[in-house]
Amino acid sequence: MVKKLITSIAFFVVILAVALPSFAQSANGVAATVNSMDYIIDGDSATLVCGKKRQGSLSIPTTINYEGNNYRVTAIGDTAFQGSTLITSVVIPKTIKSIGRAAFSGCAVLKIVNISTGVSSIGNNAFAYCPKLATVYYSSKIIGDYMFDSCDALTSISFGSVVTSIGISAFQDCTRLASISNTYGTSFPDGLVSIGNYAFSGCSSLKSVKLPGSLTSIGRFAFGYCTNLSTVIFPDNACSIGDYAFANCTTLDNVSLPSSTATIGTHAFDYCTKLSSLTIQDGINSIGNYSFSNCTKLKSITIPNSITSIGEGAFWSCI
Repeated sequence: MVKKLITSIAFFVVILAVALPSFAQSANGVAATVNSMDYIIDGDSATLVCGKKRQGSLSIPTTINYEGNNYRVTAIGDTAFQGSTLITSVVIPKTIKSIGRAAFSGCAVLKIVNISTGVSSIGNNAFAYCPKLATVYYSSKIIGDYMFDSCDALTSISFGSVVTSIGISAFQDCTRLASISNTYGTSFPDGLVSIGNYAFSGCSSLKSVKLPGSLTSIGRFAFGYCTNLSTVIFPDNACSIGDYAFANCTTLDNVSLPSSTATIGTHAFDYCTKLSSLTIQDGINSIGNYSFSNCTKLKSITIPNSITSIGEGAFWSCI
C-alpha cells in the first residue's frame, strides 16, 4: 500500500512538471516564461532574465501577463541577451529601471538601440562588443561604464536632454563614431556634468566636440587618441580638464581655454602635434606638468597675469 502511494505521488509530480513548464519557484521569486522570454516575478514586478530565443526587432514589454495576473517589467538582468545572434534592434521602455551587466554585450547582429527615460542603474558592458551596432537613441540620465565599448560600427549617438553623466570607457574605441547630438542640436546635452575616464578614447572618426556649460569634469584620457578631432569648444564654466584628456589628438589645431577653467591636468594636450594656436584666458591659475608637451607646431603663447604656477615640462618640445 505504501509503495503504491509513493508511486502515485511520484507520478503526480512528473505530470505536474510537464503540465506547468513555464512555472518554477526561485529563491528570488517565481520563474516564468512568456513569449519565449524568461522572467523572475517578485511581488508585482518582473525582471527579464533571458531572451536569447527572440529574433528580429524587439520591444521589451512594459508588462507581462502570467496566469491571469499582470506584472510590470522593471529590469533586464545580467547577460539576458548576451551573445544573441538573432535580435537586430531593441526598444527599451521607460518602465525599465535597471539594465544588468553585459545584458546585450556581443549581440552579433544588433544594429539599433533605443533607450527611453527611466533607467537609473546600468551594469558594466551593457552593450559592449556589438560589432554591427550603428545607431543609438538614448534618453536616460546616466550612461554606464564600458556601456558601448568597442562597438566598431557605431556612427552616431543621440542623447536626450536629461543625460547627466557618461561613464568610464563608455564609447572607448568606437572607431566610426562621428556624430554626437542631442534633442536640440549637434552637441552634448545641457545638463551633462561629467565625462568619465577614457569615455571617448580612441574614437578616431570624431571630428568636433561642443561641451556644454553644465560640464564640470572631463576625465583622464576622455578624448585621448581621437586622431581626427580638430575642433573642441570648451564650456565657459569651472570645468576641470583631466590628465591626458586630449592627449594624442593629432589633428587638433586650435585650443581656447576660458577664464573659468578650473584645472589643466598633467599631459592634458600632450602630443597634439598640429596645435598651432593656444589661448589661455586671464583667470586661469595654473598649468599642469607636461600639459602641452610635444605640441611641436606651437610657436608662441601668451601667459596671462593670473597664472601663478606652470608645471614641469608644460611646454616641453614646443617653443
